Amino acid sequence: MDGLSGLEKVFKEEFYNSSVQRCQVHLARNVLSKVQVKHKKEVADGLRSIFYATSKDKAMEFFKEFKNKYDKDFPSAVKSLSNSIDSSIIRHARKFCYLKWILGGALNHKYMV
Repeated sequence: MDGLSGLEKVFKEEFYNSSVQRCQVHLARNVLSKVQVKHKKEVADGLRSIFYATSKDKAMEFFKEFKNKYDKDFPSAVKSLSNSIDSSIIRHARKFCYLKWILGGALNHKYMV
């Protein structure tokens, strides 16, 4: 749904027992668009640690580290990630293992570095 609140609301009304996963690629692009070019690789590595985490608890631990590290220098990037963190790591609860495939190419995309 990627932040489209109206679409997400209708989806949740129609499929009330389901959950919505935020696209991590689009979220990463959005976060990195708020970071200076010279820091993009470092911040992207921090995002990878969150998205590659082996559990939701570990992902939240990495998120807290990310927030503490970057909130002063890149508050809008941290805010963007904070607004979507719960919906971007929901798949951890379902034990999906394709995140490495998705993020391996996505965070190395020409617009990101």
